[in-house]
Amino acid sequence: MERITGSVGIIPQHDQNTYMTMLEASDLLYVNEVYQTRDEIGVAVYYDRRDQDAIKPLLNDAHFETVTEKLTESPRLALGDIDKELKALKKETTSIKDRLAKMSKEVWQLMLTEEYYEAKLQRERSKLFLIDEKHLFIMEGWLEEEEVPHMEAALKRILPEEEYVLYVNDVKEEEYDDVPVVLKNNDYVSPFESITAMYNLPKYNEIDPTPFLAPFYLLFFGMMAADVGYGLLLWMATFVVLKFTEVSPAMKKNMRFFHLLSYPTIIWGLIYGSFFGAAMPIVLLSTTNDVITILIISVIFGLTQIFFGLGINTYLKLRNKDKFGAFSDGIGWIGIFAGIIILLLGNMVLDSEILGTIGAVVAVASALGIILATTLGSENKALGVGLGVYNLYGITGYIGDIVSYTRLMALGVSSGSIALAFNMIIGFIPGVGRFTIGAVLFIVLHAVNLGLTFLSSYVHGARLIFVEFFGKFYEGGGKA
Repeated sequence: MERITGSVGIIPQHDQNTYMTMLEASDLLYVNEVYQTRDEIGVAVYYDRRDQDAIKPLLNDAHFETVTEKLTESPRLALGDIDKELKALKKETTSIKDRLAKMSKEVWQLMLTEEYYEAKLQRERSKLFLIDEKHLFIMEGWLEEEEVPHMEAALKRILPEEEYVLYVNDVKEEEYDDVPVVLKNNDYVSPFESITAMYNLPKYNEIDPTPFLAPFYLLFFGMMAADVGYGLLLWMATFVVLKFTEVSPAMKKNMRFFHLLSYPTIIWGLIYGSFFGAAMPIVLLSTTNDVITILIISVIFGLTQIFFGLGINTYLKLRNKDKFGAFSDGIGWIGIFAGIIILLLGNMVLDSEILGTIGAVVAVASALGIILATTLGSENKALGVGLGVYNLYGITGYIGDIVSYTRLMALGVSSGSIALAFNMIIGFIPGVGRFTIGAVLFIVLHAVNLGLTFLSSYVHGARLIFVEFFGKFYEGGGKA
């Protein structure tokens, strides 16, 4: 260090990394990066003492700010002081946490205070939408279209016509991201709005997916829960709440949601012939002997939903006059999968060479059509060809989507098998015990299985909607 000196400091971050590049490009400096943040880079620079005068302008140009000159004591001593301070702070933190843990009464008071001041803040914010002068009052806001006549009637009742003006403006395209949305569905579909809201409400110019997801969700939930006894319990519990209790509108909507789900649970329980895990006299599909058939049905339901999602996407693209996007993101994929299905039917089921050939031609033509449509829809045609080929790589994602629907079989079979196993355990209890402790065990074990079954059906049903269905046509991002 007799001949070499150096300094530790910071330089600002830059989009093109200009200042760091400036330092690293100099032959007079050795630069070592110490750390990076969003705003700055910490560096250590070393140079020959004889070049000190030449180095200063370079460091100034790079906005180098030295930190070594600010040090009044050795780093070792400073670090020791910081360690002591940290230990004191940790001790103080522990003490504060202990005191806070004993302040449950104060927490409740603080929560009430927060609610109070939040309400006052909202009132102040609402004034931003008002102009209240000595001779003029103006209020602006959003209103559902069907509420406009009610607003007009209310103003006529309260004020003479010469004393007010009501302007009703249509929503402009640049306002689409700001417009709050209200979903409008009938009594059978509106309970499923909670599933849409869980994912994301539609934007103002988007389609409401709730009517399209509702039948699939009913089907999927029923197929995974699939027990007459469990379905009847769900039906009875929700019916009692809806009929004989006063609950909030939100809770009532939730109860109607689960009440509707009880029907497919009972229907699929009848198909599987399962009543609290016990076999019923008539079994259309056995969860022990017809697993492969149930698996095939699950995949068929999955393909149907995927086709439906692609069909909606095609309609939306055509509505927006994007004919190339309609083919590359909708019709083309429908053609590929339809061709593959025809090919498999011809070669593996019907043993028809002609049908197999037709399927292969349809699939290949659709794939080439996707590349062509992507190319024609791109300004840069060469890039369009590449994007079209890359678009075809999406078939791996579709394969994963189709495999995901096997959970319809897996969860239906597993919940039925667990219920059957519980019944076998109770069956091992001898004599009177079967009707005493056995009855208690029956209630407890089936309550556990019922909870797990409904939870799994609820979560996995939503997952199939969100990932495999919404991913084909729906974005969301609206606000209530």
